Amino acid sequence: MTHKPCKGPRLGVRHLQSFLLFLGLTVMHIARLNVSVAIVAMTNAATTNPNFPEYEWTEKQKSYILSSFYWGYILTLCPGSFLCRRYGAKVVLFVASCGTAVFSLMTPWCITWGGWQVFCAIRILQGLFQGVIFPCVTEHLAMWSPPEERNRLGAFSYTGTDCGTVLAMFISGMIAKGAMGWPGISYVSGSLCAAWCFLWLIFASNNATESRFVGEAECKATPSLIAALLAMWLLSYVYLIAADVLLKKKILSLTSVRKLFNTLSFWIPAAALIGIGFLNEENKNLAIVLMTVSVGVNSGATIGSSLNSIDLSPNHAGILIGLSNTVANVIPILTPLIAGEIVADKHNRGQWQIVFGLAAVIFFVGNVVFIIWGTAKAQPWDADDFLKPKDTETACEKPKNTPAEVAPPIDPVLEQQISWPEQYTAKAIE
Repeated sequence: MTHKPCKGPRLGVRHLQSFLLFLGLTVMHIARLNVSVAIVAMTNAATTNPNFPEYEWTEKQKSYILSSFYWGYILTLCPGSFLCRRYGAKVVLFVASCGTAVFSLMTPWCITWGGWQVFCAIRILQGLFQGVIFPCVTEHLAMWSPPEERNRLGAFSYTGTDCGTVLAMFISGMIAKGAMGWPGISYVSGSLCAAWCFLWLIFASNNATESRFVGEAECKATPSLIAALLAMWLLSYVYLIAADVLLKKKILSLTSVRKLFNTLSFWIPAAALIGIGFLNEENKNLAIVLMTVSVGVNSGATIGSSLNSIDLSPNHAGILIGLSNTVANVIPILTPLIAGEIVADKHNRGQWQIVFGLAAVIFFVGNVVFIIWGTAKAQPWDADDFLKPKDTETACEKPKNTPAEVAPPIDPVLEQQISWPEQYTAKAIE
């Protein structure tokens, strides 16, 4: 069942839901990505706070730790969409964040007890909890975003990933150097996730009709079927404004906007990565500039392709994002492992050129596929009755109450002729 949305208030509960999603993605990405800073502090305490334990882990062991989160993450992407539909985004995201918080708080003690192997196990468990996040976020946006605001609210929510990436690197380094040392990284990120759970539990609702804060007008307007890093964060808002202008003035269609922004956010970083591979250690400043450009411009992928599942099927957006993220997250699993195998000497430029070249190829080919087959048009299979028989098919069916066909009467003379052999045979037997 569908309905035509009416005009809701300029600032309403739908914006609160978008802001909560933004905060949720921020804190959970802090918990996800702080490991890259923590692992440096844990293996080289002299660079941060020498008053805490130091571990002698090999590069291969470090690569396992960095990759292990995605081993669990990829397993719950598809189930996440079904869990969201069964229990609602409010419950599933609450459990995901609670699980992330608990294991973050347990991490320092568990590492002291079990070393890098237990660290990997904790990261796998955190990945299992966080795998449901994006299917639920997409489903929640589909439930709360009016069609004309879907791009704006969705893009704002997803900038939480950029904000979380920025803060994961920024505050983790500060914490590691402070009095709490590297254990404080886990304690702070776990506490932030727990605080978000409290806010989410109070203010979140699966849809407008369930919310005790939403007004009648907004309820009717809401659909119901169901440095480098800082640049990335800031540029995501530039993309958002540009997309709004292009769409409102009808300069480009939504499909064209998606493809244009995705091309910018994939191919410019691909060129920057290739350029980085040819720089020497003396060109560190230029490398930082190129990496800033690469990561910053890549933020356009949120409007380019990340929100595309809602275009294709608002009713099944959670399932789509689960399937696509399952495939996409094979890359984060393999990247640290492949880099660990290729880069035996971290000062060898040729080995790093191979790593950056592979990344550039993935960027380039991935966008070519999107340019050729990508679209922002809703698909026929989004309809609730897609699998039901169509009118043209049912019209050809035979009515259920049609009386049985009656055989035409047989001519009496013919009937006698037909029965003659039987009569003759009976007499012969007698």
